[in-house]
Amino acid sequence: MKYFLLIFGILISTITACGQDNMAKHQKYKKSDIVIIDTRTQEEFNAGNVDGSLLIPYNEIGNKIASVVKDKSKPIAVYCRSGNRSGVAQRILESMGYTNVVNYGGLGNAKRLLDAKK
Repeated sequence: MKYFLLIFGILISTITACGQDNMAKHQKYKKSDIVIIDTRTQEEFNAGNVDGSLLIPYNEIGNKIASVVKDKSKPIAVYCRSGNRSGVAQRILESMGYTNVVNYGGLGNAKRLLDAKK
């Protein structure tokens, strides 16, 4: 049990550190400089979203992103309900050559971080 807790603690601290390093990519930008993409469903988006965000569900992002963001170095923030779908979207965008994509996690975290950038 001790070893499980130790491994779990290391895993959590690693994930947290990676997220903070990733967030540093967007530190210098204002909210208006960032393309904000909600990767959830239409119903979830309608129930609440980050002001100024675009809806592109994670399973459609590969087909739709080029019509929205042509500059592959443009800062892009992705979010969903918990960070899982936005993580998938981030990996898809990075595999397509987008170099400045940050997963802001869930809706609450995204709102808090992006609203602080006003």
